[in-house]
Amino acid sequence: MGLEIYSLRREAAKDLPATLALIRKFGFKEVEGGDFYGHSAAEFRKMLDGNGLKLTSMMAAYDRLSRDINSVADDAHTLGAEYLVCSTVPHKQKLTAEDCERAIESLNRFGENLAKDGLQNAVRADFQHRIDQLLRAEVTARRNIKVSLRSARVLRQV
Repeated sequence: MGLEIYSLRREAAKDLPATLALIRKFGFKEVEGGDFYGHSAAEFRKMLDGNGLKLTSMMAAYDRLSRDINSVADDAHTLGAEYLVCSTVPHKQKLTAEDCERAIESLNRFGENLAKDGLQNAVRADFQHRIDQLLRAEVTARRNIKVSLRSARVLRQV
């Protein structure tokens, strides 16, 4: 079992080394992260290693994946991550079926590129649930949407 560092984001922003030590003291050995709190990926990795923590998955914003997926993959490799999770999906106020369709196309493209780099693409469970709900309603209404997340795993939050 691991911990998403975001759960302690306020503490990490104030004192990252102490927060990582606290996470290990809680008994966690694996973490998920994405924000380096003002450090480089290499510096962040050194702090993780110093606390006996392994970063198994890394979050990255949709915009960063779209703009510079190679840099994201480099950071993930530096940190030792196996999974790369798209943390956000662009939408206005309310997520629509069209937003989901665009996101799924992009997520599949991201997944194909990340797989070439030896990384597995993942989708947050809450996003997958919203996609399922929206598209189920849309498919019922339009009956012609064919969508599949080919290259992403759904990470379940426990």
